[in-house]
Amino acid sequence: MDGLTIRHAKVADVPAIEALLRDSGLPTDGFAAIAARAPEDVVVAEGGGAIVGAAAIEVAGTDALLRSVVVRYDGRSTGVGRKMVTTLLAEADRRRFDGVYLLTTTAGDWFPQFGFTRVERRSVPKAISETWEFKTGCGETAVAMARRVTR
Repeated sequence: MDGLTIRHAKVADVPAIEALLRDSGLPTDGFAAIAARAPEDVVVAEGGGAIVGAAAIEVAGTDALLRSVVVRYDGRSTGVGRKMVTTLLAEADRRRFDGVYLLTTTAGDWFPQFGFTRVERRSVPKAISETWEFKTGCGETAVAMARRVTR
């Protein structure tokens, strides 16, 4: 993608991000609340004057949940997702979370490049297991993954 910029989201970006999520079959629940409460926890990829990707972290106690990683269909396999996830993980490291967790139904083979490994859902910290995504958003077939921070 030419002219790609990764930046923190603005509240005004939420409708475009939610449209991307819906178009990709991903849930939008809670996303607007994260963007309103902590826009620095959401990044967007902008190219050609449009938002072509987004990703967020949801803070849960001393950990974070990586969620809502989405790239518009024509931007997939171009490095857009990698750039967004790398940006958010650098922020997570800077903020010294104990770990970053995620659930995925389609990208279990993609996230290990960032240091994520599969874990049992029951092994995640309580604050993470209490998030909407863990309780309701992703079914039991979703793979849980963790990236624990080593200091």
